[in-house]
Amino acid sequence: MGSNPTLTAYFKLTSLYNQNINKRFLVYLLFLGVLIVFFVKGVYFLDPDFGWHLRNGEIFSKSGIFYTDPYSYTMSSFPVVSHEWFSEILIFLIYKNFNFVGLSLVFTLVFFLSIVFLFFVFLKDYKKGILKKFFLFYFGVFILVSSIFLDFFSIRPQVLGWGIWSIFICVLLNERIFKRYKFFLPLIVLVWANIHGSFAVGIASMFIVFGVRFLRSKKIDWSYVLIFSVSFLFTFISPFEGGLWREVFNTFSSRILRANIGEWRSIFFSFNLSVLAFLALSIIFVFRYRKKFSLEEIVLFFLLLGQSITSVKNIPIWIVFSLIIIFKSFHFFELELPKDRGLSSRLKKSGLVFLVFAFVLFLLNVYLNLGNKFILNEDTFYPRDAVLFLKAYESKGNIFSEYGYGGYLIWKLPLKKVFIDGRMAIWSFNPNPNETKNAFDDYLKVVSGETDFEKVFEKYNIDIVLWPKNEIGGASLTFKMDKFLCKYVNFDSCKILRQKDFTSRLKDAGWREVYSDRVSVIYNRPNGKRSNWRN
Repeated sequence: MGSNPTLTAYFKLTSLYNQNINKRFLVYLLFLGVLIVFFVKGVYFLDPDFGWHLRNGEIFSKSGIFYTDPYSYTMSSFPVVSHEWFSEILIFLIYKNFNFVGLSLVFTLVFFLSIVFLFFVFLKDYKKGILKKFFLFYFGVFILVSSIFLDFFSIRPQVLGWGIWSIFICVLLNERIFKRYKFFLPLIVLVWANIHGSFAVGIASMFIVFGVRFLRSKKIDWSYVLIFSVSFLFTFISPFEGGLWREVFNTFSSRILRANIGEWRSIFFSFNLSVLAFLALSIIFVFRYRKKFSLEEIVLFFLLLGQSITSVKNIPIWIVFSLIIIFKSFHFFELELPKDRGLSSRLKKSGLVFLVFAFVLFLLNVYLNLGNKFILNEDTFYPRDAVLFLKAYESKGNIFSEYGYGGYLIWKLPLKKVFIDGRMAIWSFNPNPNETKNAFDDYLKVVSGETDFEKVFEKYNIDIVLWPKNEIGGASLTFKMDKFLCKYVNFDSCKILRQKDFTSRLKDAGWREVYSDRVSVIYNRPNGKRSNWRN
């Protein structure tokens, strides 16, 4: 009988682990490998919103806070709430002095510490032997979590929000930490409210935890009332005061975001094996030890899970919280273990299998994130060379560009304003006659053919269209998935896929191609002459 390759590999790995090698060195090597992957993605992957984050930070640090939009010609009088203003200043200062290398290093360390901090806080409450028994499981969980976070990681303020959430939830739920540092919670909220809009999750979680504790004890703890009240009031200590809550409400209640923006869509429209594996593990532990967890922990677990199901952007928040469930469950499981001489060996073998499984998922996500030739960077997605052309032959009119290009143009072509960028999907107000009520809605209608683009272009004096090459969007995995989903759902963005190609309608109307490269193409208004450009 021939040997089974899978079993052979398993026994080799087990044998390797049991040999007298420096196991600690191997662990450090794997940790370093994970951090290098995140670092590389931070350097190589350019988030579509990075450009306007960077420009915001530059303006805030040099000229102060602005309260109306300085970047668009469609909604320039819109009352802007930059809830990430302090993060953006940090991004600008780090980029100014250390470029993407420094930014990626800082944000990678923030991700790493947000996970490791939880680990050490809760490990201190358990027996010293638990780390030795479940070391491979703990490390496997770290690899699995890293695999999930890799999808969401880039140079953006929400990563800083993950770090603050990790600290906040430890203080809130760890009894030992809470007794000593509970009055620091308002200060954490104060910092958080000026770093990222996810501070609202912290306020909501505090309300739920204190509320459940009040119902359980059937008496009011006035220290809880004081902490919550001060924390809530501290959210108004911001350049935008109560505008932060208006922005939070508009974001979480926006149908447009969830229908059109990928990171705000439901988890059912994305497929991630690492998320499914972590979900299965956490659900098993929650039901297995449901009587050992506090009611507030179970309530928060399912509420945050519900938020993640409705919007994949919330998955990292749920994952960070769920690590508390995982770490506590290992402790509960350890208390149930029988005294068996062979138990340690079986735990090592089981832990090794779990670690290998998690590492395979991590490698798969590394390939999907860094091996995809359509990854968002200046070589494959953004119109770097087209921007150089526009700088050399600057148009007298305005530019209409693809939604994902807006932040890049704000950064690289600051003298020209944009029609739409990543901040504006939820913007809606009563404008003056020269502006629009909702630029994102106008954008969808123009691109889909629902409205006459010529009328819109005439209103805003648009004489240049900067657009991606069709083959890039058509070949990407995201594009193919959207096209498949639109057969069964009716998102607003599906209108674009069901209408005649936007560039084809431009050509039919006489717009002429004046520039093209492998990434993007530029069209000029019909009958345009060289006098339309300033050389």
